Amino acid sequence: MKSDTNLVKGLATTALKIPKRTEHIEHFDEVMQRLEIDEASLKQRYNLFKLCFCLFMFLSASLFSYTIYVLLMGYVLNGIVCLSLTVLGFVLAFRYHFWMFQIERRKLGCSFKEWLKHILKKS
Repeated sequence: MKSDTNLVKGLATTALKIPKRTEHIEHFDEVMQRLEIDEASLKQRYNLFKLCFCLFMFLSASLFSYTIYVLLMGYVLNGIVCLSLTVLGFVLAFRYHFWMFQIERRKLGCSFKEWLKHILKKS
């Protein structure tokens, strides 16, 4: 029993460990040179992210409306499954939009706070 507790403790410590920042932070242009990415392929990647973002937003919004319908019909378990899939879709949409934001800003390692300020400023 004690060994199981130590195993769980070790797994939790490893999973929740916050990585230390490296001293050298690569800039966007350095990464582009290191990965041999030119402006054309970056623009192509940006357009692909935009397409994925729009696709996931449309699918998530559609699934959200279906979730409401299922819940109104009284199918609670199905509604919970649909709601979890909706959240997953919105998370994937956020990921692609965040990557688009980093490409627009030409900055890696942007924070959620920076992204949120950008979104609120646009509207």
